[in-house]
Amino acid sequence: MCGIVGIVDLDRSSGERHAQAQTMLRALWHRGPDQQLVVSAGAATLGTARLAIVDMAHGRQPVQSRDGRWLLTYNGEVYNYKELREQLARAGWAFASDSDAEVVLAAHALWGPRAYERFDGMFAYGLWDALGGELLLVRDRLGIKPLYWSLRGDGLFFASEPKGLLALSGGRGQVDAQGLAEIFAVGAGFPSGCGLGERTAFSGISSLSAASWLRFSPNQGASSLRTGRWWTLHDDLGELFKTPHEAHEALEAAFSRSVAATRMGQAQAGACLSGGLDSSLITAEVLGTTTESLSVATITYRADHSDDDARAAVQVAEHLQLTAAGRLDHRWTHLPLTTWLHGIDPLVRAFDEPCWEPRKLGMMANFKTLRDAGCKVALSGEGADELFFGYYPRFAGWQPGGPPLNTPSDFKALWRSKLAPCKSLLAPAVQSGQLQWGAIDQAVDDAVERWLAPYWHNPEDRVRAVQAWYMHTFLHWLLADNDRFGMAWSIEARFPFLLREMVQVALRMPPEWNFPGFNGLPDKAIERSLARTRLPKSIGEVRLKAPMPTPSTLDYPLALVSRFEQEIALAPRQALDFFDRDHLIGMARHFRLAIAAVHDEQGNYGELLAKYDPKRPVRTVHIFGALTALRWWDMYL
Repeated sequence: MCGIVGIVDLDRSSGERHAQAQTMLRALWHRGPDQQLVVSAGAATLGTARLAIVDMAHGRQPVQSRDGRWLLTYNGEVYNYKELREQLARAGWAFASDSDAEVVLAAHALWGPRAYERFDGMFAYGLWDALGGELLLVRDRLGIKPLYWSLRGDGLFFASEPKGLLALSGGRGQVDAQGLAEIFAVGAGFPSGCGLGERTAFSGISSLSAASWLRFSPNQGASSLRTGRWWTLHDDLGELFKTPHEAHEALEAAFSRSVAATRMGQAQAGACLSGGLDSSLITAEVLGTTTESLSVATITYRADHSDDDARAAVQVAEHLQLTAAGRLDHRWTHLPLTTWLHGIDPLVRAFDEPCWEPRKLGMMANFKTLRDAGCKVALSGEGADELFFGYYPRFAGWQPGGPPLNTPSDFKALWRSKLAPCKSLLAPAVQSGQLQWGAIDQAVDDAVERWLAPYWHNPEDRVRAVQAWYMHTFLHWLLADNDRFGMAWSIEARFPFLLREMVQVALRMPPEWNFPGFNGLPDKAIERSLARTRLPKSIGEVRLKAPMPTPSTLDYPLALVSRFEQEIALAPRQALDFFDRDHLIGMARHFRLAIAAVHDEQGNYGELLAKYDPKRPVRTVHIFGALTALRWWDMYL
């Protein structure tokens, strides 16, 4: 719900820190247009750009305790804050507001430094302890809310987005060669499109990992900086359900509570409706349990709304209108070719880094549609595929006849086998010494050891381990997309499938209960059981898992590759010292050949060009990723 910034530095005066924090906040205005405030206490200056949702009248930030010891800047929602507030009030805390931000501050003041373990929700915050002389940065379990930090001399700076830190140098930065290479190594070389670690594409700017904390004492400077993790999936693994009925009953209760919790606040909430299972369930639950109207937005590339997702969304809307008594406000996000192409630069500006998926152009436009409908909150179905194995049949390691995948080492080998095109692309950076390719190989190994191996001790652990991998990596990217592209339009995305109870229930299900064929359903069988009383059979039992829609006609990819070729011709010399120009030209040529050769009886050419196929070395994501990298270089470096 906010953009946050902070500076903790003994070498800068309070006035200098205040001016710098205001500069940082101005770069994050889109995250919080309702109020911008900067407060100093001792060596710390914290700022908040607030999007008022909870206690809109009194929930000002930053929040400071009456005794002046604690100062908090906070972004997010703690969904169980009312329960915690009651406990804190009984313990003697006198609240000045009904905001969850004050609950976070009071919890640390009364319960100590690990109070975050009691929070269920999405959050990133900076808490300054004036008495102890220490800054604490914290990020939620799944990394829904972002947080970036940078050391400058003996001071520490942090912000919700890289642009908040870059604002102090005119919006420009220096490239981190390995950080940028890791984005390419993963986005262009591995189907999951996940991130590797804390590095960013900017030198000197790091991302705090999900479920992590950072502590910093300005009296001791950079040497005092410490980080650690405070939660892993292991913490929520419980005894497996004994029957599918038992799992359904637990999921039914958890889902209803989660959707209700994510509607907290006084601001208008809407939803993204793709016509798929996840978003349709959320829409149906809201309309079925409240008497309020709900605005939903659906992406379409055709004026007659005849693409697959649009047709499915119409089925859902017509079904729900039968009982919603006109309370469903169904809006369309129509993306004709020119609108689609014009969205590329705003997309890069919102994300601050190269972006791989042209599908995200639709996501960002969908949030604008909800903003135009008056919404400040958008409910989204992200997380359901990771929890209920929506990706399972599409993962390369499971496919019949595919490469063996029996140990984490096999997983590393599968990943590395896909890096050859990336190495060719980045050859100039290696030759010039900007990049050591061995460091990328090591980053692959480190990512597997960090996010996969801890869950894979025996052969039977394989499925659960890959579920954990997707939740720690691919989901992280999806959540970053939702946060950045929603906040670009001052919309806060919320995810009912990712409340802690939902995660705990999902992890208690034997994975095979959600595999294709279980109970005669195509996939995600236990999740689909939620649809029996909420959705038409065409959606709840028949419609297959589908990715976010892409344009079906060939004029979109043709326009994309033409724009890419223009960008190669205009690329600055420094970019071509990093990326191989001949390789970029070859990518464009191969993609044009793929366009000429593609054939699909259903006419969905765009999806075919986007799909992973070892016979098609260049896909839409590769062209879009390279194009956005060139645009990013021009805008930021």
